[in-house]
Amino acid sequence: MVDWIPVREIRPKEQGNRGFIPTCKTRNGIAEYESCLERDFYLLCDHAPSVSRYQPQPVTLQYTDSDGKSRQYTPDVFVEYADHEPGLYEIKYAEEVSKNRKKYEERWDAAREWATRNGAEFKVLTETAVRTARKENVWFTLGSSKCLSNDSYTSKLTSLLKSEGVTYKELCYLLSEELRVQQDSNI
Repeated sequence: MVDWIPVREIRPKEQGNRGFIPTCKTRNGIAEYESCLERDFYLLCDHAPSVSRYQPQPVTLQYTDSDGKSRQYTPDVFVEYADHEPGLYEIKYAEEVSKNRKKYEERWDAAREWATRNGAEFKVLTETAVRTARKENVWFTLGSSKCLSNDSYTSKLTSLLKSEGVTYKELCYLLSEELRVQQDSNI
């Protein structure tokens, strides 16, 4: 079915947003995306208990177009679920689907056939299916991981703390001394 390794390298494009997401739900611990919409879908997969694992760029399909020309198509992601049949997905913005549906239909038919043969379901997902309230909640909970690191302060703080710990009052005193800030007497 799927070898759980990407079959196509994602190359930089003039348009698009390429990047990586660390994840424990792919074989190599990285999910590479080529659009913000794909990134959002991978975040949903990462935080969905029903998703066992997923693989971006999972399989390259061979098909013949209506002109008799041999073509290749690599869907965006294969998702294995704990509680139902797997899914093979193409992630596209609704505007692009609407504008290019005729161009894409032959490759999507090939993906539907492959999915049926392999006990999976093929779907084209747009921002309507991906950018839901759940996605916003996932994004919100990732808040601190999207911030710049405070690593420069970590070593200073660590040096102030004794191995056996300190009380809140002691910590406030140590910090006020280190930062040369006057401490409120009410603390």
